[in-house]
Amino acid sequence: MALIRAWYTYNEIVPGGRFNSANYFYVNFFPACYNTGIEVCCVYGIYDDGVNPPYEDHPKPFAVDNRIESYISSAIAANTSYPNGFSQKRYVYVI
Repeated sequence: MALIRAWYTYNEIVPGGRFNSANYFYVNFFPACYNTGIEVCCVYGIYDDGVNPPYEDHPKPFAVDNRIESYISSAIAANTSYPNGFSQKRYVYVI
């Protein structure tokens, strides 16, 4: 099965902060985020197919896509969306 991705906005409501996928909520559009800042705005997470197991409106746990945790750390450290190489797809945006 191919991995399907979607945009998820950050809103910390459970312990674990920005590294807990349960703190991100599905949106069907790109959120109003920026390329620079010190707080996570959104991530391009793995969409839950509702089968194995369902995660409701949250992306699959970041352990399934371990690059996301690295991208979040890098984005916060650099105060910019990440990855930030020329013509690379951004997976984490900040504000």
